[in-house]
Amino acid sequence: MGAQLRVNCLTFCAGLHHHHTMEDNGMLPGIEAQRPELAPAIEDRLMAELNRHLDHEERKLIPVLDGAA
Repeated sequence: MGAQLRVNCLTFCAGLHHHHTMEDNGMLPGIEAQRPELAPAIEDRLMAELNRHLDHEERKLIPVLDGAA
C-alpha cells in the first residue's frame, strides 16, 4: 500500500510540476511584466511546500501502511 501511495503522489507531483512549468515559462512572465504588483501572487512556492508535506507523510505513514510500525 505504501508503494502505491508513493506512485500516486509522484504522479500527482509530476502533473503539478508540468502545470506550473507551463505557467512559469508561458503566461506568468508576461503578466508580471505588465502588472509588477502581482509578483508576490505569482511567486511559485507550492512545489517546495508540497514536497515538504509529502516527505513528512512518507516518514510517518509509509512504515505504518507497510506494516513495519
